[in-house]
Amino acid sequence: MEAFNAALKIGLPEVMKVYPDRLPVIHISAHGANTGIQLSSGDVLSWADLRPMLAPINESLGGYLLLYMSACEGYSACQMAMQVDDGPHPYFSMVGNFGKPTWSDTAVAYSAFYHLLSKGYNVFEAVGRMKAASGDDNWTAETAEQSKQGYIQYLQSVVPTEAQQELQTAADVAHIHPDTKALEKS
Repeated sequence: MEAFNAALKIGLPEVMKVYPDRLPVIHISAHGANTGIQLSSGDVLSWADLRPMLAPINESLGGYLLLYMSACEGYSACQMAMQVDDGPHPYFSMVGNFGKPTWSDTAVAYSAFYHLLSKGYNVFEAVGRMKAASGDDNWTAETAEQSKQGYIQYLQSVVPTEAQQELQTAADVAHIHPDTKALEKS
């Protein structure tokens, strides 16, 4: 964990001084799962743990941090942007894989991706082509705002259904007869 923190707090600012005219990229290569990542040190970082490490960096960059995940289920990093409040996002856009890409497919995918970025393609165009280069269609890119809005829409669709189920369960437990009617105003 110490090396990872040093990379974010010392390494990233040092590299930014060398290349002041370029947007920084954080490329995390680690073991991944839908709950977070495991660093080479063996330390496990949940997405909830990683979010407060990245959000201040993104905020200091005016909201333009680019996050690239070389990890199984790396797309799950989008969970860091799934919030209902207006707090700062942990990144501007993120690239990750829905599945469990092989090491060789990941190497080919990101080689193509970075090559295309250097030629002027935008992130979303480059991801489309990295899918073709690697033969893995599970690569995707998404902005933090897209993740947030998708999460909010999901909550809006699920919460009423869950609340309705909870009321039905309460009625079942209370043994309320299904033909019982609500009191009406006269």
